[in-house]
Amino acid sequence: RAKSFVRSLGFDPAEDEEEENMLREEMLRARRESRERQQRAFQFFFTVTAVPVMCQAVMKNAVIGPLVDLRGENTPVFLNETLEEKAFAELQRYEERLHFEMLIGKVPHLDKHEMEEKLKHKADELGKTYRSESLEATKNMFA
Repeated sequence: RAKSFVRSLGFDPAEDEEEENMLREEMLRARRESRERQQRAFQFFFTVTAVPVMCQAVMKNAVIGPLVDLRGENTPVFLNETLEEKAFAELQRYEERLHFEMLIGKVPHLDKHEMEEKLKHKADELGKTYRSESLEATKNMFA
């Protein structure tokens, strides 16, 4: 009698279990779809960001870099006045530091020829450094 009374109210335990199962399946399907959307979003993000960066790096290091390096000896030391001024200021500071160190006795007194040799050596170093910087800027510009 209890079963017929419950059924007369419109409550069927079997139907409730079916509904619960359908709800579970719906939740699982929604979770799966959410996970798939998340994976697609990550793949899209990776494609949009990482692939261009990798292509640029490969082009710079494998194609453009060697071409620029081949012509590196023929390129000017300075691409622009700013680099030239920077190198000149650095050479001037070096010369002033040498004079100062000679005056305080930190460095033995150098004659004119030795001073010129030291300055020439520093100028060569700066030339190599700034040529390399110019080449790197050229590679970045074309890559």
